[in-house]
Amino acid sequence: MPNVISILSVILLGLAVMAFQPSQPSGNNEIVMDKADSSPNNSHPNKKLEQSQTDIVVVGDIQYEIEKNGTEKVCFELNRFCNPKVFSIEGNNPRIVIDIKNVSSWKGKSRITVNAVLIRQVRSHLHRAHNKLRIVLDLSPSLDYVAEPLYYKAEGVYCIAVKRK
Repeated sequence: MPNVISILSVILLGLAVMAFQPSQPSGNNEIVMDKADSSPNNSHPNKKLEQSQTDIVVVGDIQYEIEKNGTEKVCFELNRFCNPKVFSIEGNNPRIVIDIKNVSSWKGKSRITVNAVLIRQVRSHLHRAHNKLRIVLDLSPSLDYVAEPLYYKAEGVYCIAVKRK
């Protein structure tokens, strides 16, 4: 079936990433690798203002690369381990979405044109009211994909590797 992003493959292949933290999938087409960001629904609305500097996630510039085997990777440095929420959107404009919480500022590019075989462009936007950075990988339509989240702990680099199914 065209435009299918194999989330099951993402979950299975992402086990190496999840080895660093407990995991719990939170629904279809969504990956959440720990519960560190969960809080009671009745928490105080100004709680975000009280974040310590150790809670803040600093995201480095987004880098794009193609490996020799044709796998396309989007990578960025993190100042500490965090568990981005990763999910896919299928259809005529397939996308992979990465949401990173506790990001207070973002100075990276809002759009990176890639025009590769699988990834057309990478977009990003900081939602200041929610301290959340959203990174979107716009994919080429009519292809089947496998997406794999990778975390290189020693380097503090998080990647999404996309390849043809």
